Amino acid sequence: HSELNSVDWNEFVLGWYDAYLEASSLSVSDESTSELILKETLILRLSSLSITCFTEEEISVIVGTWYKIEMYKDSPTGIKRVKEEYITGTLSSTSLSTLAHLARFCKTCWNVQLSSEVLGYSTFDSKLYKKAAKVLGLHPSQVVYVSSEYKAVKAAAEAGLVTVFIKRGGRTTYTASEIEEFDIVVDDMAGLESVVAQYSEAKLEELTGKKSKRSWFQKLADVATDVGKAVTRVAED
Repeated sequence: HSELNSVDWNEFVLGWYDAYLEASSLSVSDESTSELILKETLILRLSSLSITCFTEEEISVIVGTWYKIEMYKDSPTGIKRVKEEYITGTLSSTSLSTLAHLARFCKTCWNVQLSSEVLGYSTFDSKLYKKAAKVLGLHPSQVVYVSSEYKAVKAAAEAGLVTVFIKRGGRTTYTASEIEEFDIVVDDMAGLESVVAQYSEAKLEELTGKKSKRSWFQKLADVATDVGKAVTRVAED
């Protein structure tokens, strides 16, 4: 179809995702599902570009591609390592159905899967994070929220969760000073479990009043040193 030749499909998908995020933040009800919102925003996106060649069945197939989105390469390993010490789970604007498909496709095994569809609030609403902590039987300060979406991390911070912001992939613009409010800022998932563990230990010391002789940075440096020594021993053997 000639009408498709001039389309920048990368920008098309990014625009579709932006429209989905906006629509899902405004529409959380028993009648709305992520699949329905994805379909509606896709049709609107196609219509805005005067693309009318897709059938109803083809549109459904396109919506289904969200079930097969690959993770960043470091994410499965990072999640697996965190899971060795902590309960891990998803908290997403997508439906449980979509999360189940994604977990199966990406071969990721969560301890729990939560979504705004089930909890009744959008991912940009701080009440979502408070309710998520409640259903898990935890205080918000006992929950660590990790995301690259600035607005979502900001809402989690407002709810009192410990926040980890990943500086990649998010669609919301932000300034360096704006992300300083978050507890931890990282570039990727590599070594996340060590960073979270060190942060938790430092906060515990702060609450109990028992200060360690080593600084947070020194403890983190010690972890890196131990790993380096282990690698050296293996290489020497």
